[in-house]
Amino acid sequence: MNKVINTSKEKPDVAFIGYPPIEFAYVALRWTKNRRISAMIDIKDRWPHIFVKKAPRPFHPLARILTARYFLMGARALENSTAYCTMSESYMRWARAFSGSPGSELDCIAPLSSISKELIESERKVALEWWKTHGVIEDGRPKFFFVGSLSQAFDFKPIIDAAKEASALGKDWQFIICGDGQKKGYLDKNLKKLDNVVLPGWVDWPKIKVLGNLSVAGLAPYKNTSDFQASIPNKILDYLSMSKPVISSLFGEVEDLITKYSVGAIYNEKFPCELFHHLVRFTEHPVDTAEMANNAENLYHSQFSGVKVYNLLAEKLEKLAAT
Repeated sequence: MNKVINTSKEKPDVAFIGYPPIEFAYVALRWTKNRRISAMIDIKDRWPHIFVKKAPRPFHPLARILTARYFLMGARALENSTAYCTMSESYMRWARAFSGSPGSELDCIAPLSSISKELIESERKVALEWWKTHGVIEDGRPKFFFVGSLSQAFDFKPIIDAAKEASALGKDWQFIICGDGQKKGYLDKNLKKLDNVVLPGWVDWPKIKVLGNLSVAGLAPYKNTSDFQASIPNKILDYLSMSKPVISSLFGEVEDLITKYSVGAIYNEKFPCELFHHLVRFTEHPVDTAEMANNAENLYHSQFSGVKVYNLLAEKLEKLAAT
C-alpha cells in the first residue's frame, strides 16, 4: 500500500479518507500529512474499540492486547487528520477522546442521509397495484411497517408478540415486514399463521414510498449494541424523510432524538407488552400521531435532508482546501 500511494505525483487540494479500514486510513493520512495536504477522516465505525466490546467481558484485557497494534494505528490516523466527519455527536466525542484532540471548527457531523426523490404518477400507480396483490390497500386499517435487511442487527420478537396480541384481541391492524436476510426463516415460522402480517420480501423504492404513505409509523427494532446506540442509523432517517413517526427499541442517540423532537416512541424490548401498548396509543390518538408525523417532516428537512447534509459537508471540505 505504501509503495502504491508513494508513486502518486498529483497533490489534491483536500483529501476525504474513510475510516475504517484502519490500515488504509493510517497510511493515507500519514501520506497527506507528510505532503501538507488538508485531510478529513470520515468515521463510520468505532474501530478497534468495537472488537474489544464484542469479546466476552472476562476476555477484554486479552482482546485489548491482541488489538494493540490497531489501537496505535487508529489513534495515529485520527491525529494526522485535519478534521473529523462523523454521523453523530456520540461518534464525534469518541473520535476526539480516542485521538486526544480538542476538536476543530472544521469538524463535520454528517448523518447518514440520502437525497430523497418524489414518485412520478406512473410509479405510484404501479406500486399501489403491486401492494393490492399482497392485500395492502388504503382501507383505513392502521399499518405499521419495517423495511430493511432481515439480519441479526434486529430483534423482531417484540413485533411478533405485538402482532399476536393484536390478532388475539381483534385489533384490525396490519404489520408489513419487508426485506430478506438471515432471519427470514425465523419470521416465516413465527408469523405465517397470522392474517395481520404481510411478508412481501425485498421491495424497491417506489413500493417503499407508497407503503410509507399508507402506514401510521415505521418500526426500527434494533438491538441495543453500543455502536448502534452511538449512531442514528439511516433507517431512522428514511422513515423521517417519509414524514413517518419512528417506533424503535434503540436507546442512545435515537432515543434522544425521538424524545427531544417528539417524532415517535421508544420501547424496551425486555418488556413484552410495551411495543403493543405504544401501537395502541398511535391508533387511538390520531391527533397526537398526526402531530408526530408533522414533527418528523419538519425535523428531516431542518436537520437531515440529504441536500442539506451534502451542502454542509461540501462547505467544510472547501474550507479545508483553503487552509
